[in-house]
Amino acid sequence: MITTEIARRWRDAPCVEVGMDGRWVRFAAPGRSVYLECYAWDEQTRPHYLVVAPEDDGADQVRYTTLDEALWAVRVLCGREG
Repeated sequence: MITTEIARRWRDAPCVEVGMDGRWVRFAAPGRSVYLECYAWDEQTRPHYLVVAPEDDGADQVRYTTLDEALWAVRVLCGREG
């Protein structure tokens, strides 16, 4: 599950919701939510990570190849990194 890996890397992550399948997490960010989703078509596929930041006029979405890169982007969007 992605939540275990997030907790290992970011102990005080502002997680507020987890998908029932454990593949996505919603984070609390100032004035909005940020989503991180692990996606792959099957267990043998190398996972990628999608970071989504909804806005009033749509959503910014960026795909990352590692969880560390994706979490860095989430931290920036949550105001936790410079």
